[in-house]
Amino acid sequence: MTDGKTYGGSDKVKQPSKDLKSLGVHMMAIGVGDDVDTRELGYIAGKNVILSSSFDEVLTKADRLIDQLTLGACREVY
Repeated sequence: MTDGKTYGGSDKVKQPSKDLKSLGVHMMAIGVGDDVDTRELGYIAGKNVILSSSFDEVLTKADRLIDQLTLGACREVY
């Protein structure tokens, strides 16, 4: 979970994200707030990005988010 604004700029997440993906790690980014850098979240997780206006909203939607994470991870395994 992030506001999508890495201290020092997006370049700091590009290579680590590529490295993790090359190892087979599946990532999902949850952007929280009204001023999220969706481009940066895309570097991290591709199309697996969920936007939320607040942490309270994340908690309200937690069950659905967990289901999405589980289904996405299991779909890749099977």
